[in-house]
Amino acid sequence: MKVLVIGDVGVKDGVIHLGDEAMLAELLHQLRERDISDITVISANPADTAARYGVNAILPLDFSAERVGTQHERDMRIQSILRASHGEGGMLDWQDPAWQVIEAIMAADAVVIAGGGNLSSIWPAHVYERATIGMLAAYFTKPLGITGQSIGPALLKRDGELVAQLLKSAAIVGVRETSSRDLVAALGVEAEVVRHTIDDATFVSGSAEAQTAPYCIVTFASYTGTPNQDAVVTAAAALLDHIALVTGLNIVMIAHVAAVDGNDLRADAALHARILAAVTASGVTSRSTDDIGLAAALARNAELSVSSRYHPTVFASGAGVPTIGIGVDDYTDSKISGALENFGQLEHFVPISALFTGDAALLVSDVWKRRASIRKAADLVIPKRVEATSQWWDDLVAALRSEPATRYIWHEVAPVSTIDAALRARLDGMRTWLRLTSQGTTGTAIAVRELTETLAGFRHATALAEGIAGAAQSELDAALTRADDAEAALAASHELATALGDPLFEKKLSREPDVPQTTDILMLLDTRLFRWSRVPRRLYGVVRRGLRVWRTLR
Repeated sequence: MKVLVIGDVGVKDGVIHLGDEAMLAELLHQLRERDISDITVISANPADTAARYGVNAILPLDFSAERVGTQHERDMRIQSILRASHGEGGMLDWQDPAWQVIEAIMAADAVVIAGGGNLSSIWPAHVYERATIGMLAAYFTKPLGITGQSIGPALLKRDGELVAQLLKSAAIVGVRETSSRDLVAALGVEAEVVRHTIDDATFVSGSAEAQTAPYCIVTFASYTGTPNQDAVVTAAAALLDHIALVTGLNIVMIAHVAAVDGNDLRADAALHARILAAVTASGVTSRSTDDIGLAAALARNAELSVSSRYHPTVFASGAGVPTIGIGVDDYTDSKISGALENFGQLEHFVPISALFTGDAALLVSDVWKRRASIRKAADLVIPKRVEATSQWWDDLVAALRSEPATRYIWHEVAPVSTIDAALRARLDGMRTWLRLTSQGTTGTAIAVRELTETLAGFRHATALAEGIAGAAQSELDAALTRADDAEAALAASHELATALGDPLFEKKLSREPDVPQTTDILMLLDTRLFRWSRVPRRLYGVVRRGLRVWRTLR
């Protein structure tokens, strides 16, 4: 069975996103466990993906801003790709990467959209890419599976239409949060094709390497939700000092989005370096890796996890590690709180503002005191999630093969609050404020982006018009030059004809000097030379009149 998979994967500019790679890695593992090994992956870096996972890999359809900068251009590209796939010529350049995707879908038996959190208006290129793949799969009647998605929370009208169409065309859809499940229902997707799952990479294979001493694992995403990153660095360093003091643990900061070259401090690693420089406690280290298994193992073997990135939260909470998740905006709130909720740790979610008020430090102290009971509660939840995850992968492959699904069961975790009521109230209030503020900021950012796209469209149209006008002026100037040349040629021809004809006429007239002038003229008109020159003389007259009109119009 041939399967085409798209994931948000591929090392770009030397930077790797471990979480995105981990979701693809686990999907490939589960497909191979179920006897599907002929797999092609759509990747931003096909060579890297092919080498990492032993698959065929091709470039994406490409809805990047560099190729299509406005919504209108994105919609036009969808139509061009679809019409090309239907056999209509002239729709795509033969070098267009979309041809490889079209051909891969034609050759595949099924299509899978790997887990992710990019079906949101924050990333329209991803929405259009996946929606177009869904349309192609439907056209070529290939079963479509969509795994472990976060949907929204920001979805504008056009993006929402495309996401709804995509989800409705799928044979099976996995969503990894309650909020995404509710949004999918609101979009009109039939409940029987939807599964509430956990993140695809939750149980990805881990590395054998582990820290020797007990430690707390920490990840701070390079995006902090505020332009004042200095303040975040100071607050984060203070929180790490508090963790070291309260727990006595070493602290390992692990970058999940970082350069493949560990010496190149970019993204998470750059922020970690600044925090490390501001920490006063000993036993705090920072590291980067492109090894998915190592990143997962470090999270699972920790005594405590603190993260504003999604997948460290997933790996740690999925292993029963007491986990504190930090949200920096509405989007990260939806994902991280969803991951915590899936394993009964929702009450450990804090907004980033809690770092400045000291409430995050209070939560650390509280969680550390309750660490034994947290692990005990997790021991009851994890086996159920393992069972449901196995059923999910079975259902996915069954849907791809158009076979009956399992009797999938999702076990809800009853919310339990053991945190001090006053602390809980403060955290809930800050969380509400964060989400409302973030929604406004996100809406403004999207509006500005759309205005920028519209302005870029106007500039492009203006540039085209100016180019056309410039070309027309050049053509006009060339035509006038040709007209001047033609007039000069006609004048020269006239002079030449006069020079040749006058002696003949004079000779003719000299033979009959007494003939009246009228008779001379009649004789001249009756000469063979004058009769032969009739057509050139008429043409000359027409051209002269045309030139006079042309010059008048100038």
